Amino acid sequence: MKRGCRIISILFFIVSICFAADTNVVSTHRTILQQLGHTAMITALQESTSFSYGAVSFLMDSTELNSIVRNDALEALLSRNIAVYTNATSADTILACNAQDATLSYGEIFTGSFFGARMVERTLSLTMQVNSSSQFHNRILSAKKITVSKIDTVLYTDIQNLEDPSLPLKTLSQPQLSFFDSFLEPVIITVASAVAIYLFFTIRS
Repeated sequence: MKRGCRIISILFFIVSICFAADTNVVSTHRTILQQLGHTAMITALQESTSFSYGAVSFLMDSTELNSIVRNDALEALLSRNIAVYTNATSADTILACNAQDATLSYGEIFTGSFFGARMVERTLSLTMQVNSSSQFHNRILSAKKITVSKIDTVLYTDIQNLEDPSLPLKTLSQPQLSFFDSFLEPVIITVASAVAIYLFFTIRS
């Protein structure tokens, strides 16, 4: 009897691990793009070592991708105590910024344990062109193309929920389930669950 109970406990433990839910909060693609807009602007400022910005006229084209990163790019400037104007004639320095490209790619599917939750590495990248010029001296101060990325890990089952057709995002790769992941593993889990239930009622009776 004790041996049977021990077997049942082990089987239920295995099944509970198989179906355990991951409670981590996953950032949306849009949120990460906004963060990358902030990071790209900070990077551009850090790389402009030959001069410093006191005040700028901030210019950005009206594109869908720019509309996503605009506010975070502005916040990056303000966080460095730079006075920002949206009128081209309000400051001598014109800072023209345009997000040119945003890409999404996924790595290979992996699990932390034999029957653990399927995970996949997600990489989001943003490329932004940042040009600064002096109206008074009529010359270009700097022209930089900045590419920044963020890599994190998401559940394979979350990928479809994270998709956002409204984003101007190029998807470079999609993860594919192997034969074991798509067929054999669900069969093994189902059989293990059935055996656990059968033993539970058989031993009790």
